[in-house]
Amino acid sequence: PSAPPNRLGIVPVTPGLWWMKIKVPGKITHVGNRSEFVRAGGGGQKVGVNAVEKGVKVIQALLELEQQWGISKQHSLFKTGFFTIHPGVVMAGPTGVNIPFIVSDYCDIDYAIWYHPKETPEQVRKEVENYVHDFCQLDDWLKEHPPTFEWKLSWPPNNVPLDHPITKTMVAAHELATGQPAKFQGFHAASDVTFLGWAGIPAIIYGPGDVMVAHSIDEYVYTSEVIDASKGLAYAVMNWCGYEKK
Repeated sequence: PSAPPNRLGIVPVTPGLWWMKIKVPGKITHVGNRSEFVRAGGGGQKVGVNAVEKGVKVIQALLELEQQWGISKQHSLFKTGFFTIHPGVVMAGPTGVNIPFIVSDYCDIDYAIWYHPKETPEQVRKEVENYVHDFCQLDDWLKEHPPTFEWKLSWPPNNVPLDHPITKTMVAAHELATGQPAKFQGFHAASDVTFLGWAGIPAIIYGPGDVMVAHSIDEYVYTSEVIDASKGLAYAVMNWCGYEKK
């Protein structure tokens, strides 16, 4: 199956995207002291705290929130479960030296967060931070040394009504170009239509290709789709400008 699910689908809606970094602290010490902070009867967190292990706990907590989103966040143009919290990059270790003989004192986790088109960046930011904060109350170290957040990049969603003139124009053009009924869908990536929306220009997505092969080895598009998309876009421009194909 392709994603978006329909090739040459008409895309009036895109999700929001956040790039977030969570910085989870630890307490550095010699690895020979590990038993002192992981075994009963030892000195506990007064001796040391492994930031890697605390970071894993935070990752697991957000995986639980992600599962909740699979149920609570629904949109008619997206497959159930699309809105996700992806831990994409983890950097951790003892500061200044990457060897396993010193207990790690930092764990940085970079996330790509796909959120619902009707939510604002601020709503998502608040929800994630509150969830992590509440989780940290269950851990003695994280309660006193909570993770910090860096919200690095916000790519807001794009929303154009299905009955907007530009959408209806593209529907008619696609059907004329392909002889097939048009299908609506949400986009599975960020897109430059966001910038057009910011400028007050309603914008939709239409074109060849399949997100399932994007950023992969040997990306490709079908020649037939390029031809059909070119025809569809040409018909849309002519229609929008008042020229009707005879």
